[in-house]
Amino acid sequence: PNSGIGRFNPDGTLGSCNACHSRHEFSKALSRQPENCGKCHMGPDHPQIEIYNESKHGIAFRNQLSEMNLDHPEWVVGRDYSAAPTCATCHMSRYETATGIQPATHDVGLRISWTLRPPISMLTTSHTAIVGDDGNVAKLDVPWDKKRNDMKDVCAACHSNSHIEGFYSQYDALVNLY
Repeated sequence: PNSGIGRFNPDGTLGSCNACHSRHEFSKALSRQPENCGKCHMGPDHPQIEIYNESKHGIAFRNQLSEMNLDHPEWVVGRDYSAAPTCATCHMSRYETATGIQPATHDVGLRISWTLRPPISMLTTSHTAIVGDDGNVAKLDVPWDKKRNDMKDVCAACHSNSHIEGFYSQYDALVNLY
C-alpha cells in the first residue's frame, strides 16, 4: 500500500481517499481542482499538470474559477457548470450524453486509451479495476476502443465531432511518431 489513488489495499479495496480528499476536510471542491491531480502528475516523466495549465482548458479554468461551482454535489458539466473542464471533469465526472449516462468513477483509467508509461506506448488492453459501492475491487476487461469512445462521448459535451476527431488524429500521430 501507498497513498496513491490506484493503490491496492490488503483488504481487497482499491485506492486511498486522502490521495485526492484532504484528511482535514473531505471536500469535493478541493478534489476537483487540477492542482490536486498535479501533486502526483507533474515533472519530466509525466507532465500532465504542466500540459493542462498551459492548455486552453487550464487557462479557461483559471480565468473562470468563480463560475466552476466546484462544491456542487453532482457537478455535471453543462448543467452545474460550463466554464471549463478540470482533470476530474473528463476523467471522473458523471455525464449525461446523447448516448446515455456515464457514471462518475474513481477509476481514472476508464477513459484513457493509450498507456504512455512503458518505453513503447501502446493502446490499453489490460484489465481495469473498478471499485464497487461496497469498496471491493472487480476487474473488468475494457478494450482501448471502448475507453476512447467513452472519452469522446465526454468531449462531445462541449466539442463538435470534427474537433474531437481532429484532436485524436493529432494525438495518435504524435504518439506513433514519438
